[in-house]
Amino acid sequence: MKDIEKVKNAYRVSTNLGTLCLKRLNTSRYKKLNASIVAEALRKNNFLNIPRYIRTKNGHLFSQTKKSLFYAEEWIDGEECNFNEINDATNYVILLAHSSVS
Repeated sequence: MKDIEKVKNAYRVSTNLGTLCLKRLNTSRYKKLNASIVAEALRKNNFLNIPRYIRTKNGHLFSQTKKSLFYAEEWIDGEECNFNEINDATNYVILLAHSSVS
């Protein structure tokens, strides 16, 4: 690990292998597991603007401390979408539509 920075509810972790997003699990592990499966299926269908989940050395999606579960995914630079602003939401939909390369 080279550097770590708290960004909202996540940590931006710089490593020799790239930059990762480390998050504490705030939902059930099954919902996040399903989200990782959906994300991988989307990536396989050319939706390339979706972060890849990073598994532990033992192949697990989560790492557990005494009180919490954490997971890591690729860090994607960008700005957070405000769905309460119609222009942000519209631009987000356009980005999603164009992120699938035919």
